[in-house]
Amino acid sequence: MDRPCAHEQVTADDLTQLGPALYECMAHVIEGSVEKTDRSFMKISKLASVVDGPLQRMSRIIAHSLARRLICPVQGFAAALIDPSHYLEQSCLRAARENFADISPYLSTGFVTINRAMLEQVQDQKVVRIVDLSCSTTHQWQWIKILQDFHSRPGGPPELRLTVVHEDSDWQTRDIGLQ
Repeated sequence: MDRPCAHEQVTADDLTQLGPALYECMAHVIEGSVEKTDRSFMKISKLASVVDGPLQRMSRIIAHSLARRLICPVQGFAAALIDPSHYLEQSCLRAARENFADISPYLSTGFVTINRAMLEQVQDQKVVRIVDLSCSTTHQWQWIKILQDFHSRPGGPPELRLTVVHEDSDWQTRDIGLQ
């Protein structure tokens, strides 16, 4: 499952096999059967890729997570693995996050829930400070939306201090115009 290169043309039938193959692999991981899991990973590796369409990329990431789950009890193996964020370019990570956010409604639902909870907690506050340690790495619009919500709240907007930390310095320049 190491090669990130594009596969030959994947058919629609191949894509429909990805979901069941991932479920099968997950069952084998839970069962702890290395041999069965290996066969499932071989099937998935023929269908999934980190450079093809969103479904193939997502499947590759899920398969990677399942592999880590299988070997986590073996601490030596788990410690020897290289974190993909250490050797992938930031632009690849950013693209993967954005693509995942595009295909997963759960992330935007999570951000809406987080924003709503923050608004409810500080509804009567005149001064609000928010610190985001991951800087909404997939949806920078989260902060645009909460700023709009604060602006339209009854009683007017609070004095707001928003502190964001982000590992990608290009993000600051490209997305929010900071130098």
